[in-house]
Amino acid sequence: MSIKIAINAITYAPGKMGGLETYIRCLLHYLQKMDNENTYFLLCDKRNSHHLPLFNPSFKRMDYNFSKPSLLWFVRGVLKHTVNIDVLKPFLSRLDVNVIHHPFTTLSPIGLNIASVVTCADMQQEFYPEFFTKSESRIRRTSYRLSAEKATRIIVHSEFTKKNLIECYKVPENKIDVIYHVHGLE
Repeated sequence: MSIKIAINAITYAPGKMGGLETYIRCLLHYLQKMDNENTYFLLCDKRNSHHLPLFNPSFKRMDYNFSKPSLLWFVRGVLKHTVNIDVLKPFLSRLDVNVIHHPFTTLSPIGLNIASVVTCADMQQEFYPEFFTKSESRIRRTSYRLSAEKATRIIVHSEFTKKNLIECYKVPENKIDVIYHVHGLE
Protein backbone atom coordinates (compact mmCIF):
# COMPACT_ATOMS: atom_id res chain seq x y z
CA MET A 1 0.00 0.00 0.00
CA SER A 2 1.43 3.35 -1.06
CA ILE A 3 1.44 6.23 1.39
CA LYS A 4 1.74 9.97 0.81
CA ILE A 5 4.54 11.67 2.72
CA ALA A 6 5.28 15.38 2.95
CA ILE A 7 8.75 16.63 3.85
CA ASN A 8 8.63 20.14 5.26
CA ALA A 9 11.69 22.00 3.97
CA ILE A 10 10.00 25.41 3.81
CA THR A 11 12.55 26.92 6.20
CA TYR A 12 15.51 25.37 4.35
CA ALA A 13 18.24 28.02 3.99
CA PRO A 14 21.13 26.80 1.82
CA GLY A 15 24.56 27.58 3.22
CA LYS A 16 23.16 28.61 6.62
CA MET A 17 22.09 25.37 8.30
CA GLY A 18 25.28 23.39 8.85
CA GLY A 19 24.60 19.74 9.61
CA LEU A 20 20.87 20.11 9.02
CA GLU A 21 21.59 21.04 5.41
CA THR A 22 23.69 17.90 4.98
CA TYR A 23 20.92 15.88 6.63
CA ILE A 24 18.11 17.09 4.33
CA ARG A 25 20.26 16.69 1.21
CA CYS A 26 21.25 13.12 2.14
CA LEU A 27 17.74 12.23 3.26
CA LEU A 28 16.25 13.34 -0.06
CA HIS A 29 19.00 11.74 -2.12
CA TYR A 30 18.75 8.32 -0.48
CA LEU A 31 14.95 8.28 -0.22
CA GLN A 32 14.77 8.96 -3.95
CA LYS A 33 17.22 6.14 -4.65
CA MET A 34 15.42 3.66 -2.41
CA ASP A 35 11.69 4.36 -2.60
CA ASN A 36 9.62 4.15 -5.78
CA GLU A 37 6.50 2.88 -4.01
CA ASN A 38 5.37 5.87 -1.95
CA THR A 39 4.56 9.41 -3.07
CA TYR A 40 6.53 12.30 -1.59
CA PHE A 41 5.77 16.00 -1.54
CA LEU A 42 8.76 18.25 -0.86
CA LEU A 43 7.49 21.49 0.66
CA CYS A 44 9.95 24.30 -0.12
CA ASP A 45 10.29 28.01 -0.29
CA LYS A 46 10.25 28.81 -4.00
CA ARG A 47 13.50 30.79 -3.79
CA ASN A 48 15.45 27.83 -2.41
CA SER A 49 13.72 24.80 -3.90
CA HIS A 50 16.21 24.47 -6.77
CA HIS A 51 18.92 23.69 -4.18
CA LEU A 52 17.18 20.40 -3.37
CA PRO A 53 17.27 18.33 -6.57
CA LEU A 54 14.58 15.78 -7.30
CA PHE A 55 15.21 12.94 -9.75
CA ASN A 56 12.63 10.33 -8.73
CA PRO A 57 9.19 10.74 -10.37
CA SER A 58 7.55 9.70 -7.07
CA PHE A 59 8.75 13.02 -5.61
CA LYS A 60 6.78 16.21 -6.26
CA ARG A 61 7.75 19.73 -5.28
CA MET A 62 5.30 22.17 -3.67
CA ASP A 63 6.64 25.72 -3.53
CA TYR A 64 5.57 28.33 -0.99
CA ASN A 65 6.81 31.82 -0.17
CA PHE A 66 7.26 31.88 3.60
CA SER A 67 11.03 32.31 3.95
CA LYS A 68 12.84 35.39 5.12
CA PRO A 69 12.46 38.01 3.74
CA SER A 70 8.96 37.90 2.27
CA LEU A 71 5.60 39.42 3.07
CA LEU A 72 4.22 36.06 4.25
CA TRP A 73 7.31 35.53 6.44
CA PHE A 74 6.74 38.93 8.05
CA VAL A 75 2.99 38.43 8.52
CA ARG A 76 3.56 34.91 9.87
CA GLY A 77 6.08 36.20 12.44
CA VAL A 78 3.89 39.07 13.60
CA LEU A 79 0.78 36.93 13.98
CA LYS A 80 2.64 34.06 15.69
CA HIS A 81 4.23 36.37 18.25
CA THR A 82 1.23 38.63 18.91
CA VAL A 83 -1.88 36.44 18.72
CA ASN A 84 -0.39 32.92 18.41
CA ILE A 85 -1.80 32.32 14.92
CA ASP A 86 0.37 30.61 12.32
CA VAL A 87 -0.70 31.55 8.78
CA LEU A 88 1.22 28.54 7.39
CA LYS A 89 -1.14 26.15 9.18
CA PRO A 90 -4.11 26.49 6.76
CA PHE A 91 -1.82 25.88 3.78
CA LEU A 92 -0.41 22.66 5.22
CA SER A 93 -3.70 21.51 6.76
CA ARG A 94 -5.08 21.09 3.24
CA LEU A 95 -2.36 18.65 2.23
CA ASP A 96 -3.64 15.22 1.22
CA VAL A 97 -0.88 13.24 2.95
CA ASN A 98 -0.64 10.47 5.54
CA VAL A 99 2.35 11.90 7.38
CA ILE A 100 4.50 15.01 7.39
CA HIS A 101 8.19 14.93 8.29
CA HIS A 102 9.70 18.04 9.87
CA PRO A 103 13.49 17.53 9.48
CA PHE A 104 14.67 20.73 11.22
CA THR A 105 14.08 19.94 14.92
CA THR A 106 10.70 21.65 15.32
CA LEU A 107 7.19 21.13 14.05
CA SER A 108 6.35 24.05 11.82
CA PRO A 109 3.52 24.71 12.24
CA ILE A 110 2.46 22.99 15.42
CA GLY A 111 -1.00 21.51 15.67
CA LEU A 112 -1.67 20.05 12.23
CA ASN A 113 -4.16 17.20 12.12
CA ILE A 114 -1.66 15.09 10.18
CA ALA A 115 0.59 12.44 11.73
CA SER A 116 3.99 14.05 12.22
CA VAL A 117 7.59 12.99 12.48
CA VAL A 118 10.17 15.47 13.71
CA THR A 119 13.92 14.98 13.52
CA CYS A 120 15.60 16.41 16.61
CA ALA A 121 19.22 17.04 15.75
CA ASP A 122 20.45 18.13 19.17
CA MET A 123 19.64 20.01 22.34
CA GLN A 124 22.65 22.32 22.51
CA GLN A 125 20.79 25.04 24.41
CA GLU A 126 20.40 22.67 27.37
CA PHE A 127 24.14 22.03 27.70
CA TYR A 128 25.81 25.09 26.18
CA PRO A 129 23.54 28.02 27.00
CA GLU A 130 26.52 30.38 26.71
CA PHE A 131 26.39 29.95 22.91
CA PHE A 132 22.86 31.39 22.72
CA THR A 133 21.21 34.63 23.70
CA LYS A 134 18.62 34.34 26.45
CA SER A 135 15.92 34.85 23.83
CA GLU A 136 17.33 32.13 21.53
CA SER A 137 17.59 29.68 24.45
CA ARG A 138 14.02 30.40 25.53
CA ILE A 139 12.66 30.02 21.99
CA ARG A 140 14.59 26.78 21.44
CA ARG A 141 13.53 25.28 24.76
CA THR A 142 9.89 26.18 24.21
CA SER A 143 9.67 25.11 20.56
CA TYR A 144 11.75 21.94 21.02
CA ARG A 145 9.72 20.84 24.05
CA LEU A 146 6.37 21.54 22.38
CA SER A 147 7.47 19.86 19.14
CA ALA A 148 8.65 16.77 21.04
CA GLU A 149 5.37 16.66 22.94
CA LYS A 150 3.11 17.08 19.88
CA ALA A 151 5.02 14.96 17.33
CA THR A 152 3.68 11.50 16.59
CA ARG A 153 7.26 10.14 16.32
CA ILE A 154 10.72 11.61 16.87
CA ILE A 155 13.90 10.73 14.99
CA VAL A 156 17.25 11.38 16.66
CA HIS A 157 20.75 10.63 15.43
CA SER A 158 22.21 9.35 18.70
CA GLU A 159 21.37 7.55 21.92
CA PHE A 160 22.65 10.68 23.71
CA THR A 161 19.96 12.90 22.17
CA LYS A 162 17.31 10.25 22.88
CA LYS A 163 18.40 10.13 26.54
CA ASN A 164 18.30 13.94 26.74
CA LEU A 165 14.78 14.14 25.31
CA ILE A 166 13.61 11.58 27.86
CA GLU A 167 15.34 13.28 30.80
CA CYS A 168 14.90 16.98 29.93
CA TYR A 169 11.50 16.95 28.23
CA LYS A 170 9.96 13.75 29.67
CA VAL A 171 9.35 12.29 26.18
CA PRO A 172 8.24 8.64 26.32
CA GLU A 173 11.10 6.39 25.20
CA ASN A 174 8.90 4.40 22.82
CA LYS A 175 8.15 7.58 20.81
CA ILE A 176 11.82 8.08 19.83
CA ASP A 177 13.71 6.23 17.09
CA VAL A 178 17.50 6.43 16.79
CA ILE A 179 18.51 6.51 13.12
CA TYR A 180 22.20 7.11 12.58
CA HIS A 181 23.48 9.52 9.92
CA VAL A 182 24.74 8.44 6.54
CA HIS A 183 27.73 10.64 5.83
CA GLY A 184 27.75 12.27 2.43
CA LEU A 185 26.29 11.49 -0.94
CA GLU A 186 27.48 8.84 -3.36
